Amino acid sequence: MLLIDAAAKPPTEDEDVPAATAGVVHTQVRLQKLDFWVRYPGYLAFELMNEYEAAQHAPG
Repeated sequence: MLLIDAAAKPPTEDEDVPAATAGVVHTQVRLQKLDFWVRYPGYLAFELMNEYEAAQHAPG
């Protein structure tokens, strides 16, 4: 449920979904990526540290 909640986006006006729809997952790719990060948190931590270091050294 956590992954579906994170991957779902609110439905747009032009989508033909029931009125009670809370979110829509258009593709499994985002769901699979989130599943990977949850199963292997070491990789997530490494990528977060890389992003942090890149932000520290970015001009601006």
